[in-house]
Amino acid sequence: MVASRRRAARWAGSLAAGGGLAAMLAGASAVGADWTGNVLVMDGGTVAIAGHRLRLAGLDAPDNAQICHDADGAAYACGAEARRALAVIIAGRALRCSGDRRDQYRRPLVTCQAGETDIGRELVRAGWAVALPTPDYAAEEAEARSEGRGLWQGSFQRPDEWRRAAVPMPSHAMPRQQ
Repeated sequence: MVASRRRAARWAGSLAAGGGLAAMLAGASAVGADWTGNVLVMDGGTVAIAGHRLRLAGLDAPDNAQICHDADGAAYACGAEARRALAVIIAGRALRCSGDRRDQYRRPLVTCQAGETDIGRELVRAGWAVALPTPDYAAEEAEARSEGRGLWQGSFQRPDEWRRAAVPMPSHAMPRQQ
């Protein structure tokens, strides 16, 4: 325990001496900032710009591993489709993102523009994400649902419900076999 504290103190001291601590703190205070640049699409609701993972605010998209069912009941990888749809909406354009809040994983919650296009709005309008219970994208979700676009072409579990169901129960919390 004492040795690990000493290592941590040496590490912090070397960062401070080299200016690294200031750089690290500057990166940590990225909330309330703007991010601009080329983007890497991580999943249907997360992008990365210059190494910063940014979560799109006002919507929830299926995780990459989520499976849904089309109108005929056939299973398909809706999480992968949501990711692909976001990449198509962005179409290789640089993004301009801003936000001043964080999610439960400490990722900045942002709204992003590609030119004049709000990419979150377009993703919900295309039906590959659901609107969160805020007025931000409610009209776009209603439009996608009524037109049977994206996820609304068949049946799906809302992404937040799917994540809760997909989290494995720790072995100590499982019921005992009799």
